Amino acid sequence: MTIIQNAGTGEVSLGFYGHGIDNSLRFNDDDSAYLSKTPGSGGNRTTFTLSCWVKRSNLGEQTILDAFEDDQNRTRLMIDAGNRFQLFQRLSNADHSLICSGISRDLSAWYNVIWAVDTTQSTAANRVKIYINGVQQTFTGTGFPDQNEDTFINHTVGHSIGSANDSGGRETYFDGYLAEMNLIDGSQLTPASFGETKDSIWIPKNTSGLTFGTNGFRLEFKQTGTGTASTSTIGADTSGQTNHFTSNNLAANDVVADSPTNNWCTFNPLSDDDQVANTFSQGNLGVTPPGSGGFESAVATFALPRTGKWYWEYRTGQGGGSIYGRPSIITVDEFYTQNGGDARDEVTGGSAATNPNGILFTANDGGKRINNSDTSFGSAVSAGDKIGLAYNAGTGQLFIYINNSIQASGAAINETIKGNFAGKDVFIMHERYNGGGLDMYNFGQDSSFAGAETAQGNADGNGKGDFFYAPPTDFLALCSANLPDVTIGPGQSSQADDNFNTVLWTGDNSVPRNITGVGFSPDWMWVKDRVAANNHVLVDTVRGISELLYSNTDAVVTGASQISAVGTDGFTIGATTYMNENGSSNTYVGWNWKAGGAAVLNEAGSIDSQVSANTDAGFSILSYTGTGSDLTVGHGLSSAPEMFICKNRAASHNWYVYHKEIGYTGDIFLDLTNAGRTLDIYQSQAPSDSLIYLHGQARVNQSSGNHIMYCFHSVEAYSKVGVYVGNGNVDGSFVHTGFRPAFVLLKESGNARNWVISYDDETYYNGLTHSLFPNITQAEDAYSGSESGGGGRLDFLSNGFKLRTTSTSWNNNSGTYIYLAFADQPFKFANAR
Repeated sequence: MTIIQNAGTGEVSLGFYGHGIDNSLRFNDDDSAYLSKTPGSGGNRTTFTLSCWVKRSNLGEQTILDAFEDDQNRTRLMIDAGNRFQLFQRLSNADHSLICSGISRDLSAWYNVIWAVDTTQSTAANRVKIYINGVQQTFTGTGFPDQNEDTFINHTVGHSIGSANDSGGRETYFDGYLAEMNLIDGSQLTPASFGETKDSIWIPKNTSGLTFGTNGFRLEFKQTGTGTASTSTIGADTSGQTNHFTSNNLAANDVVADSPTNNWCTFNPLSDDDQVANTFSQGNLGVTPPGSGGFESAVATFALPRTGKWYWEYRTGQGGGSIYGRPSIITVDEFYTQNGGDARDEVTGGSAATNPNGILFTANDGGKRINNSDTSFGSAVSAGDKIGLAYNAGTGQLFIYINNSIQASGAAINETIKGNFAGKDVFIMHERYNGGGLDMYNFGQDSSFAGAETAQGNADGNGKGDFFYAPPTDFLALCSANLPDVTIGPGQSSQADDNFNTVLWTGDNSVPRNITGVGFSPDWMWVKDRVAANNHVLVDTVRGISELLYSNTDAVVTGASQISAVGTDGFTIGATTYMNENGSSNTYVGWNWKAGGAAVLNEAGSIDSQVSANTDAGFSILSYTGTGSDLTVGHGLSSAPEMFICKNRAASHNWYVYHKEIGYTGDIFLDLTNAGRTLDIYQSQAPSDSLIYLHGQARVNQSSGNHIMYCFHSVEAYSKVGVYVGNGNVDGSFVHTGFRPAFVLLKESGNARNWVISYDDETYYNGLTHSLFPNITQAEDAYSGSESGGGGRLDFLSNGFKLRTTSTSWNNNSGTYIYLAFADQPFKFANAR
């Protein structure tokens, strides 16, 4: 890994980040943990800036910083019950509340949040600004403070970090991690003082050179002493202003390595079982099952990479023959098809033999369970034992250690589950039957297991982590710094938006009109009027931009010149119909994909094709002429397509869709709502690394018919062809993609449902309210209902997407959904959203 010496600072940082943050402070709300200080003298009460990095462990109302005089006079910087960052000011019992419009429900990565206040400003909107990841937020609430109104920040009253004070006692404790907290007394600063954008990622700057003011502070949480404020305790101020905080109900082990520049694996409550719910604690490293009944499972925020060797530890909370404490792994696809996407099907009765299909170590008796079949393997465990798990992604082998003693004489649990684990995305899953005891995991953050043991401080081979036992040779901790380099994304020559990008514009009835901001010369363009019932217009450069296809119908239109030219940064609209009308200021969306430019001859199959392929991004466009009999055709990609969309360019044929989860025996159509059906499409063979095998069915292989096909396969951290199972619950299924999505196309495969496109509408927060339906002309569904607290249909998160609706188009109970997703940013670098 590259070592970078920052000029003039003497600071050493690693890799992508110019300034590394080494630590954070973990707050466990059950411990009533907080930091406190009462300034000895007053500072500037009208003007201040607070910047901090936040990784949430739970949803709901929580306090970041509270300055409290009494119940009628206070200022609170907080997260409200609707999961929106907020400034709340009460002066003489009169309230000013400014609540961010966006919802922040990501529990797997880090937000940078800045409250910038200057009540002396004559323009009300300039008096309070809140930025999330460098982007200024819009507000709801009761209004801005009056001009020159005093806040209670920098006043000589109690200041608390991580809790709110109240006449009745403390409340709304923060649950999660805080890092690099800077208070500037006397200045309303912009985000540029605290961070910068690099390859579209908001990253931290070194703030040591800022002027902090009388009561300003910089908390880096590098010290581990507890209690009274000093330079050696957790609340030490490193700004030079000596404004140290006292720690309350915090311990040395709460200073952990999880940070905005090196995010660490935890468990993910958004993917928890809602029928027999676990209790998560200690920064989502602790899992406590309910007292009795059923299998309860928890899934980690990281999927195990497809390459490399990985190590993590687990401290058992309870032993005994009736307690199944079972660390396990399971392929991501198998998890979603077997477990309903969020572990809900783990509650299937009482029989251990029914749960789940995967690889598990049954800690109650030392057995192993493969595909629901138990055999002996190692030793049983007792409460307090430490289990080490070492996974070799290259071979699919899982090694088990108990108190540093390898089990089964060094043999691995290495069995197949619908194919070998090697080369697949794999979840870490913890499962328990019956309750009692806190099961604590350590992915390298805390070898004391939240104070249950004496920390041992063993790092992996890259110098990362704090493990109780030394990891086996070459096995690494699950943190973002150790994840494999991405091929598309930050630090690389190609970014996600160099291959797929969304542009928005407002119609003006002018032609020709250049639509720019794509960032590349697009080969496939999909355009939709967002406010009127107009066709979805699909144009590509392989068949020629003068020919239009509409995803909502089998029609083909030639010579329309809706797009008259394609440029290096977008395209030119050459006619107004569907694409640039004025109407009531119609707004438009264009989704753009980069293939390989001009098509080239592909002779790999029994017939030739013309192919434009972007092999790095797993996308190709191919044109071919059918024969009406069995054929093979080359697709131009480096591995087998997992999904393709095919159109016979004669007007009478539907859009045919192949998806790996339906397989080559099932078929579905983009312009219809139909459930999967069986047609005579394939030669009983899925696509190969070079070929697609077709029968003479007219939709895909009409004699002398011209066909166009769009092919996709998953590219780690950039795109995903996948499946999930709905639960019919407002707390819907969480779907892990390994990246923060920008675009998701989905459909329930087993029922007659609309196709749905959900996409990033450039507001950069959740929940997403805008969706379009490829099989119908309907205008955008600007849903703002209350079923998810007014939050929209779904959330795009740092590592996937979360359903927040009971609508059957997204989340039918037990419905199987196929999807195609493209990344905004890979999880390795993504900020929380």
